[in-house]
Amino acid sequence: MQREEALHQARQDLDSVRHIPSMTRNIESAVDASTATADALRSFADTWSSLLGKIEVFTRVTDRLAEIHPYAKTACFILSAIPKVSIVAQKTRDESLCSLMETIEDIHSFLLGAEPLRFIESHRKCFEDMGRLTVESAYLIQDYTVDKSFLKRMTTQFLSGLEAKIHQYEDQFKALKKGFQGRSIVHVEITVFRCLAQVEDTAKATSLQDMPYAKGAGYDLDKGCLTGTRKAVLTELHQWINRPDGENTPRLLVLTGVAGCGKSAIAHTIARHYDKLKRLGSGVFFERADQAQCHSGNLLGTMARNIANMDQQWKTALYDIIKNDDDLRQTKRISRQMESFILEPARALSIIGPIVIVIDALDESGDVTARRDLIQSLAKNAAEHLGQYHLSSAELPSNFRILITTRLEKDIWATFSDKQYVQLKPIDSLDLINIKAIDVDIAALVEKQLAGIAAILEKKLPEKQWCQALVLSSDHLFQWAATACLVILEAEGGILQTEILLNFIRKRRTLDELYGTILAREFNKGSTRAMHRFRGVMGNILAAKEPLSMDSHKELWRQCDDEDVVESIIGRLGSLLSGTKDKDTTVRALHTSFFDFLTKRSRSGAYFVDPMQHNRQLAMACLRIMNSGLKFNICDLDSSHNLNADVSDLAVRVQKSIGTVLSYSCRFLGDHLQLPSNDQHIHNDSGYPLQQTDRHVYIELREFFHVRFLYWLEVLSLEKHMNIASRLLAAILSMNQLEDPELVAFAKDAISFVNVFAGPISESAPHIYLSALPFAPKSSLIAQQYLPQYHRTLNLASGSLARWPADLKLLEGHNGSVTSVAYSPDGKHIASGSSDGTILVWSTETSEIVAGPFKGHSDWVRVVAYSPDGKHIASGSYDKTIRVWDALTGKIVAGPFKGH
Repeated sequence: MQREEALHQARQDLDSVRHIPSMTRNIESAVDASTATADALRSFADTWSSLLGKIEVFTRVTDRLAEIHPYAKTACFILSAIPKVSIVAQKTRDESLCSLMETIEDIHSFLLGAEPLRFIESHRKCFEDMGRLTVESAYLIQDYTVDKSFLKRMTTQFLSGLEAKIHQYEDQFKALKKGFQGRSIVHVEITVFRCLAQVEDTAKATSLQDMPYAKGAGYDLDKGCLTGTRKAVLTELHQWINRPDGENTPRLLVLTGVAGCGKSAIAHTIARHYDKLKRLGSGVFFERADQAQCHSGNLLGTMARNIANMDQQWKTALYDIIKNDDDLRQTKRISRQMESFILEPARALSIIGPIVIVIDALDESGDVTARRDLIQSLAKNAAEHLGQYHLSSAELPSNFRILITTRLEKDIWATFSDKQYVQLKPIDSLDLINIKAIDVDIAALVEKQLAGIAAILEKKLPEKQWCQALVLSSDHLFQWAATACLVILEAEGGILQTEILLNFIRKRRTLDELYGTILAREFNKGSTRAMHRFRGVMGNILAAKEPLSMDSHKELWRQCDDEDVVESIIGRLGSLLSGTKDKDTTVRALHTSFFDFLTKRSRSGAYFVDPMQHNRQLAMACLRIMNSGLKFNICDLDSSHNLNADVSDLAVRVQKSIGTVLSYSCRFLGDHLQLPSNDQHIHNDSGYPLQQTDRHVYIELREFFHVRFLYWLEVLSLEKHMNIASRLLAAILSMNQLEDPELVAFAKDAISFVNVFAGPISESAPHIYLSALPFAPKSSLIAQQYLPQYHRTLNLASGSLARWPADLKLLEGHNGSVTSVAYSPDGKHIASGSSDGTILVWSTETSEIVAGPFKGHSDWVRVVAYSPDGKHIASGSYDKTIRVWDALTGKIVAGPFKGH
């Protein structure tokens, strides 16, 4: 009915169009108000009237075809969303567009007659191609007829491409129809309409690879909604995505809901749908367990690189921005990433129709502090707008549709609330309109999961009572139902599947209670050894900085205990973890709520796991793996004169010679060495006090510095991770109760070595031995330890450094001169004030900006100083005021104090 009303309104608007001078009429009447021109315009209006009739036929057909492929429904959304026809093109262009629509009407009229063939498998590909082609045509028609700025954005060359694309679409429709009639397979390449440019992809791809990127964070084909489920929420999302660009169309839609309500499944479904339509600009799916690879700091870089793969103009613009700026390519400052990675390339974007970006589990991108800049940048740049048709320098493109899913955290709600072009949508508000629809969808999930044992369950609870009972027990949570089904399927040891089912039904449990029941069935809380091992293995999984396979966890565990313990724990949790059967698959929680359950004592009780307790044990395991696995020329490079980039099979050599666990150890040792000072007396779950563990760690560290240090730099160079070297060495210095002066001296010297020679080492691993070691100062502990071992390296009579240079690092970021600097009390940060009126906070370990710019002063910042506890920064300015800032967030906590 809504669609019919839209068409009726369109007809009324068409009548009004006849009385409004079109662009064509204005241009031609300015030259010659002839009768011929008037006749042409009347003919043109008649064509559009006929076109609306064809749309009406098309919408009926698309509803019928939506059962096979989602494309028809999408096209229906697009065309039904056209509120009125606003003809702004040249007459010849209008005729081409009408011809295209006539072709669309013809092909779909033909499909109506061929409906019995729709279920023939050999024709499904043809239906799919027709659907995709219809969607692309619909996007073109929508922008052409609705967006008044469409032609203003197009150049003459682009309009020529538009004309050609219209004819190409027509030819492809005709080819598909012919192939359908002949029952032959026609291969048609459906392309999203863009103004394409020939680019040198190799050079561009190389530069883009240096940008922050979340590897493996895309959507999963197996994690979407079941076919036919979640119709209400998916329909509303499709309608939003395909709504014409305008003042009332949000760029961001933030879908919120409790854990287990199906947000991620919806996100995976939307990503897959628009990927098939070649409309998915980027899909990033955060996991708390994988924050080392996928976090708030690399989201925008990932988005930019993914869109570059989708659109050549974006790729060219992005390449031009970053190609000569190494610092920019690797920047971690969110504000700089947004401007350079997203907003500037967007000005070159000319894609017709929406670009869909899916960001799942934003709340798992980092803690409140880590994600603050990201969510503020997204909200700010979705909201700012200078004019109806002009892209401002701080505005996301109007055809961006960014779907964000998240739990309803306070900081996320506060940031996105009441922002222009941002819509906050609790998932409950979509589904509680018809709560039965959720239960119907959960029933579909249960039936599919338990289809293999349905006959067994029917004997106990006939007529699908077993399904109805599980749905009722789920309390409308998909994750509860999914977990319960997996537990039922994995029944073993003399326990009947029907018995587990009845247990769930009789004792209706919350999700937390369900998790507790599963663990209690597998692990005896009364066994001290069993619980130590459970907490130890699960603690390692939770403390790991990126997900690892069972075999990798075994290798780490083997450094301190029997590796079979790992499989005895993980292998029993198939209903809660992935990777329990396939030992090469990474071990992850099937749903993040399980790890949330384990890490909150109030929820998990005896099964509580504190990941912080396991860092030292993992540090020791990493060190032992490094000390046994690192060696000279670990990748067997054939020549010491080649750069890393010149080794054609380097990736293969790295995977073969370094492997997953050694690579993990080299990259994350520093993270596991760090431990809060108030945890220094706790016991880890192996039963050893941390102080005793530390003594073993110190022994391993001595061997690392004396024997393996240069080999470790080889791995970091070959894997492009030299930027983490200083951080790991700084972590060694900051270890609790570090009382070994030799380790302190080695660590300090190693930091100097890395700071001076990181550049050449990053480019070529052999330069560790060819240039870095020979040119190090004679007083360097690293040089004294290792030079005697390499007799064939350079022997400098003169030219080596007398001592390490004082200016080890150059920090750049202010737009004006630096007027004042101050060290934090713990020496980890430097605050700087500038004539640009801002304050920046830098990491002394990595030279990166970790906070700021703090803005508030209206003139030069003349002096900065830290408070004794390091939590606040005071600043004085030529604007005659003093302000006090939170050193982490940049919020003004006091001031401005006036009186000077």
